[in-house]
Amino acid sequence: MANRLSLPGSTIIMHKFLSSILNPSGKTSGKKGVCAPVTDFLQMHDSISGMLPNATRLIALQKACEQILPDHFMACEVLQLEKKRLTVGVPSQAAAARLRQKLPLLQTGLDNAGWPVEGIRVKVKLKKPAWQPEQPEKKPLPDEALDELEKLQTQLAQSGTHPALMEAVHAMMTRHRKKSG
Repeated sequence: MANRLSLPGSTIIMHKFLSSILNPSGKTSGKKGVCAPVTDFLQMHDSISGMLPNATRLIALQKACEQILPDHFMACEVLQLEKKRLTVGVPSQAAAARLRQKLPLLQTGLDNAGWPVEGIRVKVKLKKPAWQPEQPEKKPLPDEALDELEKLQTQLAQSGTHPALMEAVHAMMTRHRKKSG
């Protein structure tokens, strides 16, 4: 078994990175050794070189799963293989339900291909939405409002009863004067 690294998800990141470098189009190029300089570079760094064998193993397992279930495994990704337990990430609950129906076929196919998988766990990994909610535009305070805040600060300073409120009003005035000035 591969060594477990202290950073969770670091192997997954390396797996995605190597997948994009070794096979960016998702098609087999037929050229061997094209990325040898990249893997040589990665092996030179101690923190990354420990992840390299596990990441290449996950890439090979991903390809094996895609061959066994090409239609069901298109949007799925192999996340982890630890203690003969495979974890597969899927983009939605619907994809998880479809894949769960095919798990016996996948496990049998992996066993026939020589992968030591005794159990398969399906994990839904929702992606962040492509859109971001619009942030409302923050308008600066009008000069009249800043003048009134200044009067309030003067009154608070003269009374001396609410020093925390006086500091908060002063901070708010300073912040808004920077924006408008």
